[in-house]
Amino acid sequence: MTSSDTNNARPRGSWIKILLFAFGLLLLSAVPARAQSVGGCVANFGGVIDGFVNPVPPSQINIDGNCTIRNFPASNPLTSNISFTGTGRGWLVIFDNVDFIGNISCDKSHGNFIWFVNGSTTTVRPNCQNLFIPVEKIDKQNPPGPPVASIGVPFTYKLTIPVLFDPLSGIVINNQGSPNDLHSITITDDLNATGASLSYVSHTAFWKASGTPVPHSFTNVGGLLTFSNFPIIPAGQQIIINITVVLNNVPANAPGTQFFNTAKWQFGRLINGIFYVPLPGENGITPPMTIAAPVLVVTKSGPATMNLGLGQWGNFGIDVQNTGLSDAWNTSLRDLLPHGATGGMCSTTPQVLSAQVFQADGVTPVAGKGPLVPGTDFSISYLGAPTCKLTLTMLTAAATISPNQRLIITYRTQLDANSQNGAQLTNVAGAVQWFNGDSSVSTRVAFTRTLTDGTPGVLDFQDAHTVTVVVITLAITKQVSVVGGGAAMPGGQLDYLVHVTNVSTNPTTSVVITDDLSTAGAGRLTFVNPPATMNGSTAGISIVGSVLTADYSAVYGPLLPGQSIDVRFRAQIASGLPAGTTLTNTAVVTWNNPPQTASASVSIDIGGVPGAGSLNGTAWLDANFNK
Repeated sequence: MTSSDTNNARPRGSWIKILLFAFGLLLLSAVPARAQSVGGCVANFGGVIDGFVNPVPPSQINIDGNCTIRNFPASNPLTSNISFTGTGRGWLVIFDNVDFIGNISCDKSHGNFIWFVNGSTTTVRPNCQNLFIPVEKIDKQNPPGPPVASIGVPFTYKLTIPVLFDPLSGIVINNQGSPNDLHSITITDDLNATGASLSYVSHTAFWKASGTPVPHSFTNVGGLLTFSNFPIIPAGQQIIINITVVLNNVPANAPGTQFFNTAKWQFGRLINGIFYVPLPGENGITPPMTIAAPVLVVTKSGPATMNLGLGQWGNFGIDVQNTGLSDAWNTSLRDLLPHGATGGMCSTTPQVLSAQVFQADGVTPVAGKGPLVPGTDFSISYLGAPTCKLTLTMLTAAATISPNQRLIITYRTQLDANSQNGAQLTNVAGAVQWFNGDSSVSTRVAFTRTLTDGTPGVLDFQDAHTVTVVVITLAITKQVSVVGGGAAMPGGQLDYLVHVTNVSTNPTTSVVITDDLSTAGAGRLTFVNPPATMNGSTAGISIVGSVLTADYSAVYGPLLPGQSIDVRFRAQIASGLPAGTTLTNTAVVTWNNPPQTASASVSIDIGGVPGAGSLNGTAWLDANFNK
C-alpha cells in the first residue's frame, strides 16, 4: 500500500465513527422525556398536582394524604393510575377540572373519599364509585324564553346556591339545597370568559325561602365579578343571586355568535366529620345563548290595474316578517306613493283598513296581539304632494314583531285625476327603522334603513309594487231575460237591456250604442216588436238588418258625468236550434273623437233559464233509488 493509499483510508474510517456517534445522539434525542413513573401526591408534589404547572403527571400517583389534582382538561386528560398508599384513613382526594381516563383503586374501607368537580371520568369501576361523594353545585340559568340576547338590551342570569350534584352521573340529585352547612362562600363570574363582550349592570342576592336580602361583599374588576363574605348557608337553605348584564355594541358581538357564562365558587363544609376549606364547588354553567337581532323583510302587494274613470279604490298590503331571532320593537314603515307627470296616488290621503301581527303563515292570530288600534297601537302620518309619504309607526307591545311573525298592514287609496291611461305607477314601501328593545331600554339598538327603488325580487327591508292605470270613461253592461219566463226555446223571444254610464268626471260626446244580432250567429236572432227604445223613447233608434244603432248624442247631446243610457229591444230565437246552443250577443258603445270604445256581452243557452243551472242525469226521490 502506498503512502497516498494510507492517507485516503484513514479519514474514511474516522468519518464512519463520527456518523455512528451522531446517529446515536439522534436516536437518544428522539426518545420523549418521560414523567416520573411513580409519585406520592404529598411526598413528591406537596399535596397538589396541577396540570397547568406540570402538564405531564406521573404514570402512577400514590395517595399518601389529602391530595388535590386539578387542571387536566380534555385537551390534556389525566391518564395516571391512582392508588391509596398504606393504611391511611380519612384522606380526601379533590379532583377539580380534570378529565380522568386512568384507573383508581377502591379503598372505601379506610374512610377515604373523592371530591370530584368540574370534570369527567369514564374509567372508574362500579365497585369504586362509592368513593365519590355528592358535591354542592351552582344552578345557573339563562333568562326564561328562547336562548337569545340582543345588543344593548339587559338580561339577567339566575344563580341558585346550592343544589346537590352527583359527579359520576352528572345529575342534580337535590334541587332544594344541601344537607350540609356551607361556610366562607366566594363566587366569581368572569364576564370576559364568555365568548362575547358583556358588561355588568346590577345584581341582587336574597334568601330563596323568604326573599330577604343576603348581606355580602361585591367587587367588579374589569368584568371579573366577585361575591364574598356571605353568611353561612344552613343545610336545606338556598340563596338566589340575579346578575343583570348587557351585550356591548361592539363588532365582536356579531349576530349569530354563541356565548355562555360560568360561575365558579369555593366554600367550606364538613366531610365525614372533618371541616375542609376551601373546597371547589361544581361550577354553574349556562346553556349557550346566541346574539340575536331582528331582521325585517317587507313584501308590498296591490292590484295590477286601477280604474281612474270609476273612481276605484285600490287596496294595498305591506307584509313585514321578522326573519331574525329577537323581537322588533317600534317599527316604522314608510310608503312612498307615486306622483308625476303621468299620474300618481298622491292627492287622496290613504285610509288604513287593518293592522295586526300574525303567525308566520300570515293568517293565524298571535295570542295577545289582536287588531291594532290607530292612534293607540300605531301612529299614522301622511304628507301630500310633492312628498307623497305615508308613515306608520308601531307604539305598543301588541305591535311588536317576534321572530317569524308578520305585521300585515292593509290600506286603500285612489288614482290622481291626471293619471293617464296605460301609465305604470310604482310605489316603494319598507321598514325604515326598528329597535331590538322597548322604549324603556335606553341602550337599545336602532336599525335604520333608507328606501331606494324597493329592490324588486330581493327579500329585504323594502319592496315595490307597480299599478297600470286604466282610464274608463263609459261603463257598459248587458242583460238578457226570456219573455214570459222559463227556458229559452226555439221560436221564443228574448228581452235585452244595454246599460251605459259615464263614470268619469268629464262629459263625453258622440255617444253611440250599436248591437249586431249576428254576433250570436247569422240568422239565429231577429228584431221583433215592441220597437227598441233609448231611455224610454224611440228617438235616435235605427235598425238596419241585424244592426241596431242608438245615437244618444244626436238626440241629447253630451253624456254628462254620472248620467246613464238604457237601450231595450226584443229579439226572436230562430226555430230549429238544438238544445244547448249558446246565443252570445254583444253591444258596443263609442264616444269622443278620436273614438273610444267599450263592449259588453251576454249569453244564454237554448233550453236554459237565465240565472239558473241545469242537471243532466236521473234524479231519485228516495234512498232506495226506485222512485
